[in-house]
Amino acid sequence: MIAYSQGCLLLRQVLQEFVKGGCYREAMADRLRVFTFGNPSIDWMGTDAQANETPLCERVNYTEHSANERDFVAALGVLRTNQEEALRKAGYIHERSSVFINHGEDWVGHLFGTQYSLRMEDYEYGECSRLLACAGGREMG
Repeated sequence: MIAYSQGCLLLRQVLQEFVKGGCYREAMADRLRVFTFGNPSIDWMGTDAQANETPLCERVNYTEHSANERDFVAALGVLRTNQEEALRKAGYIHERSSVFINHGEDWVGHLFGTQYSLRMEDYEYGECSRLLACAGGREMG
C-alpha cells in the first residue's frame, strides 16, 4: 500500500479501525507493506479494543515513511520532530518501521509527481529502503 499526503491520514484511520474492531488478521501482518510519502499524521499509533496504544506498524509486515526535509505538510506529522525517542513514541521508528528523509536542496515541497524523488540515493539511509530498492523492476525482498 502506497499512501501520499491526505491518503496517509485515510490509511491511518483504516488501520486504526482494523486494530480497534478486531479485524486484524495474521495475513495482514504477513503480507501488507505500507509506504507513505509526505505523511501529515501526528502519530502512527493505534488503540485496540482494550484501549491499549500500539504502533500501527506492528499490525502490518513493514512500514516506511519518506519525506522531503522541507515539505511543509510532512512537517505537521512525520517530520514534526527530529528527536528519535519522540519518533519512537509516535510509532514512526520501530523495528518494523523506518523514516527516510531527503535533505537535498533540489527536493523542496510537497507535490509527489515533481517534488519527491524515488531514488534511494536521495534519502538519508535510502539504501535501506525496501520500496526504493525495487527501482528498475527488482523484486521486493
